[in-house]
Amino acid sequence: MLLRKRSRGIATVIGGVLLAIALLAIIALYFYLQYQQEQILNTASQTAQTRLEATVLALSLNASYHYDEPTRTLYIEARSSAPRAVIITSLDIIWANNSFTAIDRTQNLTSLGITATVTSLGSSATITGFPVVLGPGETLSIVVRNATRPVAAALTLSTDLATATVPLKPR
Repeated sequence: MLLRKRSRGIATVIGGVLLAIALLAIIALYFYLQYQQEQILNTASQTAQTRLEATVLALSLNASYHYDEPTRTLYIEARSSAPRAVIITSLDIIWANNSFTAIDRTQNLTSLGITATVTSLGSSATITGFPVVLGPGETLSIVVRNATRPVAAALTLSTDLATATVPLKPR
């Protein structure tokens, strides 16, 4: 009889220990799932912020182009109304003869026969290549000589959070 009471006491202790381990595992799982949920919410928030930043960035650049047929010259003008500096990283042009030109940081604008200037408060600076930093209110003017008629053109912009491609409107 003493043996049965002892085994019942040992079984109770072992059952209590197993119950405590199960309870600790459930508490650990709760904290882990709460941490995972917080990480997912942070990622979703950052993604939403990046998308919003890209939209605002795209809307903050007023960009257009004009093709002068007699001189075969393409004029591109982009004015920034962003509240902070934006970086123009590339220019892409689709020509009427189905060719494509992508100008980025690997090309020198002067060697391509392209003239680019940034104008701010009456002063201007010649640009020799991308990336080009445009501050609030600054204007980028690009002149492409001996060009065929463009079908479409776009500038790619970036900030610390987002990247956006802005199609140029024909004038």
